[in-house]
Amino acid sequence: MGPVSFIAAGFGPDAAFEGRIVEELERFEKSGVLRVVDLLFVRRLPDSGELETRPGIPGRPTVVSQSDVDEVAGALAPGQAAGLLLIEHLWQDQLHEAIADTGGTILSQGLLDEASARELAG
Repeated sequence: MGPVSFIAAGFGPDAAFEGRIVEELERFEKSGVLRVVDLLFVRRLPDSGELETRPGIPGRPTVVSQSDVDEVAGALAPGQAAGLLLIEHLWQDQLHEAIADTGGTILSQGLLDEASARELAG
């Protein structure tokens, strides 16, 4: 398995879940760029405050850790939701192979947070 990223995205009570996120992830998978390892939606019910979870891609087992669910759920107010996503970067294996095939080696790698990426973009 190649490098895997964890993304947690928050949504307010008025968010419209119409399948757009799953559609985009399916498009990425079809392109061979990414593989969705897991997608789990978590919602704090508005009336009771209870936590509700739902797999984002039916038929796939949930592998997001309970500690990640607990951490994200702890930040949700009643009516708010979050999507927890694990993605494998398939493109990175192909790039590493191309670098190795031309006699190169990876000296350093990593993902930047959003603020650092914006700073670089100027």
